[in-house]
Amino acid sequence: MADLLRELALDGGRVAIERNLEILPRPQWAQTLVEHRDRYEIVQFVGGG
Repeated sequence: MADLLRELALDGGRVAIERNLEILPRPQWAQTLVEHRDRYEIVQFVGGG
């Protein structure tokens, strides 16, 4: 998962990842492999005013 974030050029400090309808805890990102049939949603937080 961490490699995917790098590939997508997303700042890991500003995203949340959901895998199969469950939030994927940040400590698990490095060891989580993207598997066939898994469903992911990656939300990037932005600031502004």
